[in-house]
Amino acid sequence: KRIILLDVALLYAGTKYRGQMEEITDAVLDEVRRVKNVLLFIEDLAMLVREESQSAVFNIMRPEFSRGEVQCIFTAQEDDFQAALQENRWLEPLIQPVQVESPAKDVTLEILRHTVHKYEDAYRVAFTAEALQLAVELSDLYFPQKRQPANALGLIDEAGSRAYMEASVLPSEYYELEERIQEIRKSKEEQIRSQNFDRAVALREEEKKLKDELSQFLANWRHKSGQTRVAIDERAICRIVSELTGIGEEKVRKREAVPQSNPDGELAEMLLQVPKFEQLQTESVLHGHGVDIERGTG
Repeated sequence: KRIILLDVALLYAGTKYRGQMEEITDAVLDEVRRVKNVLLFIEDLAMLVREESQSAVFNIMRPEFSRGEVQCIFTAQEDDFQAALQENRWLEPLIQPVQVESPAKDVTLEILRHTVHKYEDAYRVAFTAEALQLAVELSDLYFPQKRQPANALGLIDEAGSRAYMEASVLPSEYYELEERIQEIRKSKEEQIRSQNFDRAVALREEEKKLKDELSQFLANWRHKSGQTRVAIDERAICRIVSELTGIGEEKVRKREAVPQSNPDGELAEMLLQVPKFEQLQTESVLHGHGVDIERGTG
């Protein structure tokens, strides 16, 4: 069978009314019926059920699910899956749960190596091989409740997002130039009020020169930022784990203060359920309907 990855968030991006969502949903379902022999793959069942905008779509597809006209593969964490069934009892007889155990560390690392380019492209960063290795090790140590590879990918996503935000901050030189321009403008206005027009003209020329310099500085910075990727190493991964757990960075680096148990599940909730980079992706197939089709076996 062919497996079609349905990115629900992307599929309905920009829609405001239920009618628009119904039109897109009907188009997807028509395409599925036309090509036949298809399995829809929808990530994060919990979000699909709970998010108001997406749950409306879920209800639109409900008759097709109930009649077996559309077959789906959903993913969900164990707790989220049980909660989804509690809220949607009609789903229970239609779903066959399959427990997917975490892969071994070497397999998880291999998955990261084949996946990390998506995060690197989204955040304009570059992960070192050591950073990937450490993400696998530390995610197992400090977040044992989460399953791999999502556990390690959560750290990768968090580190990439942090680096992207930090790199987007304008350097201090930009603000120093702005402040200088403001000072000259204020001085120019004072000279005009004092009718010292020769000095005011000179200050105007200086202000114009600095404005041009500021514009060129900003253009160069934007170009350099677009061309240069921030390197993310082991230290960056340690910092993310330290911030998420509240454990000192040095202790994390030495693998100290590893939690033995966490009955309240607080650490498990620290990592994001859905990677941020997914919101930045623009992949879509089915001629602009936001459906990514890949061939697979089933």
